[in-house]
Amino acid sequence: MKINSFKLFTLTISLNILGQAFAQENTGNIDSLSRHEFDYRMQMTLNRLTTSKMIPQYTEQFILADVNLDPANPRRFYNFSGDLSGRYIEVLSMAPKKSNRIQLPQLVSKLISFQQADGRFGSKDLIFTEDKISGEHMALLWGNGRLLVGLMQYYKEYHDPNALQAAKRLGDFFISSYEVCSTPAVSKRLEGMMAMGIICFTQYIEGLIMLTEFSGDAKYANIAAKTYPVLPPRGKQHTHGYLSTLRGVLMLYNYDHKPEHLDFVRKQYDDLVSSDDYTSFGSVREYFGHMDVDRDEGCSTADFLRLSFDLYKVTGNKTYLDKGEFSLLNALYFNQYYTGDFGHHVLNAEGSSPDFLHASWWCCTMHGLRAMYEVRNEYMTEHTAEGIRLNLYIETTYTDKKIGYTITKDKPSDGLQFFHIRLNSIDAKAGPVALRVPSWAEKMEVMINGKKISTPAKDDYLQLGNHSAGTVIRVGFKYRVSIHTGNAKSITPSQLSSSPVAGSLHYGPYLMGADDKTDPIFVAEPNDNTVYLKAITPVLASPAITGIRFPVRYSHSGFPSDLQSVLRPVGALTFNKHAYLMTRLQFASEPGTNKGANTQSMLNPFDPNAKKPSN
Repeated sequence: MKINSFKLFTLTISLNILGQAFAQENTGNIDSLSRHEFDYRMQMTLNRLTTSKMIPQYTEQFILADVNLDPANPRRFYNFSGDLSGRYIEVLSMAPKKSNRIQLPQLVSKLISFQQADGRFGSKDLIFTEDKISGEHMALLWGNGRLLVGLMQYYKEYHDPNALQAAKRLGDFFISSYEVCSTPAVSKRLEGMMAMGIICFTQYIEGLIMLTEFSGDAKYANIAAKTYPVLPPRGKQHTHGYLSTLRGVLMLYNYDHKPEHLDFVRKQYDDLVSSDDYTSFGSVREYFGHMDVDRDEGCSTADFLRLSFDLYKVTGNKTYLDKGEFSLLNALYFNQYYTGDFGHHVLNAEGSSPDFLHASWWCCTMHGLRAMYEVRNEYMTEHTAEGIRLNLYIETTYTDKKIGYTITKDKPSDGLQFFHIRLNSIDAKAGPVALRVPSWAEKMEVMINGKKISTPAKDDYLQLGNHSAGTVIRVGFKYRVSIHTGNAKSITPSQLSSSPVAGSLHYGPYLMGADDKTDPIFVAEPNDNTVYLKAITPVLASPAITGIRFPVRYSHSGFPSDLQSVLRPVGALTFNKHAYLMTRLQFASEPGTNKGANTQSMLNPFDPNAKKPSN
């Protein structure tokens, strides 16, 4: 890969440069994506799923290996029948049809041919009685649950009656399994089984609600309502299954509008984000309860951000919107590998440790892309009685029946990061357009067709009035700088003193970090350094977040010094092969008496000809 030869330590990398490195392997037409980081990331993963340049390749045989079982020559997790195949069908149903080298109708038709007589997919030898339920039964239920969701998403897009009939037979199988899987004895037996625990049973709520919506038969939703009380407290269990269950319960609320469903989800969510299981990246680890393997998971991250955004859609509470956006730009972006895969990364108390490439091609790669489609299609734009709200500043093109627009990241100016929004289409009856005023911005400046406007915000939205196709909106933000010290507390650099405070640095919507490919001396042992934030001038580089640089002065904990370094958004590590990363640092106001003779910077990030820093 050409990326190995990049001189990343120059810190001038841009998405356009990165695109040149990945053009042959991934996109092929990077020019159209060079100012669209969100689209670029989506294209990376879509190409991973639909081209033959990487292994394992997503061939028909490979995809269907979890329903067309071959135990003598198995694909990994074949016993989680329908897990990979269901996810693949789900996400490719949402992709542009011309992008898929495997034709979904033929793939789904072949998959349906492997359905067992009782409606299940996978092993027909597993007997579902209360005394026999084990982890293997849960594995089959898990995979079949993901497959039901995939069939429903496919039916939504393709309207294939055969897919709906297969889904109904599978839903009937889930109904038959309810009585034997919902007993206290089974729950007790499955305690501590993590990814093969009771969450494999409760997670199929999502597919059942979709099945009721598309079939019109309420019996599936009725079973879903009886199932979710089986979910145990967070404790020590698999986060993906737990969060998928909560998303299913929220879908149940959207179906029947019973407040107890919403109350349940909000209580569990609020409890989670106030606990140690909520990470500084804005998501969760693979397992609740700090297990021996302490790492993240792309699926769980995708679930968390979708749950956050869905709670905003239901409640209108902007705290959920903020958390979903932060999870997207930090946890999900960080989770993505340079191959386009999503997966796992080893976490530690300070940030993340480098390891081998934990690319989870069997689940996370598809689930991560699925979340990004959801972000673009469901959360960017909000239609209200007052008009249209544009909620997220991500670089992509959005279109629905009422409005179409394109957002690109524009060149920064006067300390502001600008976004260029062009209205491609808009219904005359759609109403006025409003821009979200994000909590991470100190200042917001807007120009419409080159003319600066001055309009007071209302309910955290800037009202722009009615506009027509062709209107160009240029919006700039001065990013807020804050230090998050834990327990939902934060301070500004002006509140720092000479006594160091431990925390994570947020620059606008981004979590900033120090990594050993940018500055190996900073993160080398001992690395309990003190970063000084009395006077800072972050550098905004267009077009990608990978170009944002946060120059800092610091004193190294190992020797008297007054040095320079650079913090960068953690999402930039996607293109840097995930070096050792520190996000929890020590911050103080100014060097004070700790100034030493070592004043040069190893990387001299401010300017190759810059003078040594001084007080």
